[in-house]
Formats: sequence, structure tokens, C-alpha cells
Amino acid sequence: MGVPFTPRFLVEKLSTHPEPETLLAISDTLTEYKIENLALQVGEDKLDQLPLPCVVQIGQNPYPYFTCLSQVSEDWVEFLDEKGKLIKQSRNLKSNPCWTGQ
Repeated sequence: MGVPFTPRFLVEKLSTHPEPETLLAISDTLTEYKIENLALQVGEDKLDQLPLPCVVQIGQNPYPYFTCLSQVSEDWVEFLDEKGKLIKQSRNLKSNPCWTGQ
């Protein structure tokens, strides 16, 4: 997105937030960087309507995590896993336990 940042400042900003592991922390940090953002709760059927890239919560058991959704097609989605590896997976909720449907 071409936003100038330093990893050190970003980590400090998120880790010192009153609720560091929440969507609010991510939203507040994006606002600090003057990046427009909006929190929404959408189902799998609306993923193709989201502007990309976007932040989503993956329902990976036992710990859900926030990640970057980079591509969406009719059949699959592409996102970063918890280790930063690019994953291409079915977007069908019935065959994909990661999507929380929220």
C-alpha cells in the first residue's frame, strides 16, 4: 500500500495498546497511519465484495488469528497463515474449518 512504517514502531504501537490482540488495536494503529478502515462482520458469501487486501480473522483452532486476505475467487481465498506463509484454500465454509463465517 506504500505506507511508510518501521517494524519497531508498529510492534510497539500494537503491543502497548490497551487491548493488543483485538481488531480495535489493528484499527487504532491503521488510523494512526492515516489509513481509512472499517470493522465489519461478513459471511463467506460476501468475501468477494471486500476491498483487497484486507484484514480478516481466521478461526484456526484453538487460537483464531488476524491475517491479510489478499485474493478471493468464486472457489478459493488466498491469505497469510500464522507464520506468514501464503495459503490458497477453498472458500466453502462446509469444507474449510478455518472460516468462522463472521
